[in-house]
Amino acid sequence: MFQKNYSWFRLNNYAVEFFLASIVVFSPLIYGSITIIPLTIVELLSILAISFFLMASLFTDNKFSFLKISLFPAIFFAFFILLQIIPLPFWAIKFLSPATTSLYQTFRADYFFNNTLSIYPEATVNILLQFISYLAVFFVTVNYLDDERKCKRLVAVIILTGFLLSLYGILIKHNVSRASYGTFTNRNHFAAYIQLIIPLSLSYALISK
Repeated sequence: MFQKNYSWFRLNNYAVEFFLASIVVFSPLIYGSITIIPLTIVELLSILAISFFLMASLFTDNKFSFLKISLFPAIFFAFFILLQIIPLPFWAIKFLSPATTSLYQTFRADYFFNNTLSIYPEATVNILLQFISYLAVFFVTVNYLDDERKCKRLVAVIILTGFLLSLYGILIKHNVSRASYGTFTNRNHFAAYIQLIIPLSLSYALISK
């Protein structure tokens, strides 16, 4: 029984690490995952990562040691987003957000019905899904990376991905003769991505020192 649980635990271990590495590698590949299809894939990978992590923790004898994380701010933020997309009575909208009420009165003929605090509920739902996926990745990362080998493997994946994307950007710029931000659509996104990886690379190189 223990051997069976241990094998299942190891399989889940590999799956969690694979999904975390997949998020690192895939998320910058298609426009920095700001469009709907790559963003959906990243969110799916996030859900798979936390699902396998919880299975390894709850259904085997080999438990992860969970770090204590304050869930109150996350729950409050999720509730606040949900409040934005739930249809509310007109008087509640008027009380909570007079500016939103003014917009409805100006641009909608039937402003008494089916009103939400968010004037663009679809975008708000997308933000909620992104928030849940980011929280899932954060929760899995801080609890799963509990030894030096796991940390080094994931950091190596991050550094290698950043190096290859930088190399790709340089080659595109010099061979296609146009401004290139790698696989990103915005130079600031690409710059921020590389600026996060550079100190991580230096730290990794100096670990042995």
